[in-house]
Amino acid sequence: RILGACYRLMRQYDEAIAAFERARVRLPNSPVAYIWLAMTYAEAGREEEARAAAAELLKRNPKFSVRRFAKMSPYKDPAELKRALDALRKAGLPE
Repeated sequence: RILGACYRLMRQYDEAIAAFERARVRLPNSPVAYIWLAMTYAEAGREEEARAAAAELLKRNPKFSVRRFAKMSPYKDPAELKRALDALRKAGLPE
């Protein structure tokens, strides 16, 4: 997951997605990989896959919201936080 996050920050979306997919396979019931997949697919312009990851995330964590993510976000840089939140919204996750 950390490797995927690094790739995402560098906008190397294919590599990030591959890392997050591996994390999803290792921990299929964890919502974390789906958060990152939804975000990264959205940023990569792969809207259908972003929405599918968002739907899977909400199955595992029905209380997930963009606002909650913002409160627990690992980002200290306001620009990176905005980028992440915008991607989650683009993936169709609730505010």
